[in-house]
Amino acid sequence: MREKVGANHAYDDDDGDRWFTLEELARYSSLSVRTLSRYLKDPARPLPHHRVGAARGRIVVGKRRFDQWMEQFRVGRPTDPDDASWVRRGLKH
Repeated sequence: MREKVGANHAYDDDDGDRWFTLEELARYSSLSVRTLSRYLKDPARPLPHHRVGAARGRIVVGKRRFDQWMEQFRVGRPTDPDDASWVRRGLKH
């Protein structure tokens, strides 16, 4: 069962994922629609998305998939919470 969220077009999926239009994703991520649009076509790390409707239909992006995609841009601490090697490296003189 899909449940409409807010006055916009974001939906919660059966498994709890949420789908955003590019405008909604821009608000969620604090990235511009223009930047997100460029990442849709990025050959090295394209933003996973779906095009619903005709050839130029509405683009939607799943929240969970977007969050996973964003991990490749993480700077600093490792993404694995069990990996404390970064702490040990920082303590060495």
